[in-house]
Amino acid sequence: MTDLTRHVHPVLRASRLRAKPVRVEIGGVGFALWRDASGTPRALVDRCPHRHAPLSKGRVRPDGRLACGYHGWHFDGAGDGRSPAVPETKCSAASYQVFEHLGWLWLANPGVSALPAIDTDGWDFIGAHAQVAKAPLHVVVDNFSENEHTPYVHDRLGWSEEDSARVRVETRCEGDRTEVSYIAPQRASRLLPLLMIKNGDVLHNDWVTRFSPIYSIYTLHWRDPQTAEQRPFSLRVAVFFTPVSERVTSIVSFMFSRLEGRSVIPRKLLDATAFAMGWKEVWDDARWVVNVADTQRGFEGMRLTRFDKPLAHNRKLADALYYGSPVIQLRKQT
Repeated sequence: MTDLTRHVHPVLRASRLRAKPVRVEIGGVGFALWRDASGTPRALVDRCPHRHAPLSKGRVRPDGRLACGYHGWHFDGAGDGRSPAVPETKCSAASYQVFEHLGWLWLANPGVSALPAIDTDGWDFIGAHAQVAKAPLHVVVDNFSENEHTPYVHDRLGWSEEDSARVRVETRCEGDRTEVSYIAPQRASRLLPLLMIKNGDVLHNDWVTRFSPIYSIYTLHWRDPQTAEQRPFSLRVAVFFTPVSERVTSIVSFMFSRLEGRSVIPRKLLDATAFAMGWKEVWDDARWVVNVADTQRGFEGMRLTRFDKPLAHNRKLADALYYGSPVIQLRKQT
């Protein structure tokens, strides 16, 4: 089993970790998160070394140590444990790093030195949202790697069915990433004026997918179809895909906006509208992929088109860079 904690994943909204421990999962493996006496987030494998009870069902002692709810064995953030009933007994539980960033807790093994790169210079953070997709990781990543489904799964951003043949798509397959660019007519939506976008503007959606961990950064802007002048408001969304288990994938999105020049729309309204539309886009995807959750990892028998070029390259990079093995079997969720 590949240790997926060699990559750092966003696993829990920071505000959810309070007085009690919380369990999170990556690849079917459970981890117990808690805050120590100083408020620092900590993480151990969610299994007491004594009798393998889940540490997440325990409690945080006044001294900040995590105590197992079964027999009271307690541990510090480094995993050093003690038994109240047998004080001379020493034990340890595997410990993990926890980073707190952009309002989320990110988990990784001690060998990870940095968070994934997101270029946010000149961009304002407007919030994060999370969805759970009841589908395997490869199915979810496939969905987010092509936009041919846009007219049918989504109803706000993107193009209509009538304009599908006019969509221009370019894919660049690099050794450590996949880059994709879409140019398409923006379909009509009553919310577009709140983003200072006009019906019929030209949508530019450029994204890059990386694989340690697996995440995509989408950058969207709109242009006047006659003059090619760029509209003032742009979006950047970093979407992280974490396999919770064999059949469940977490989708965490961090949204950023940029406004160039003056706006007749209050900035808070601009950002709130963009955030709501972004949430709805991901919700649409998470709702739909359950219908294709049984799709095989290979592409045998499929009739792929120009929109699907990123899929095979993504699969190769995921196997090589994320899993480190061409054949992976995740643990089933318990």
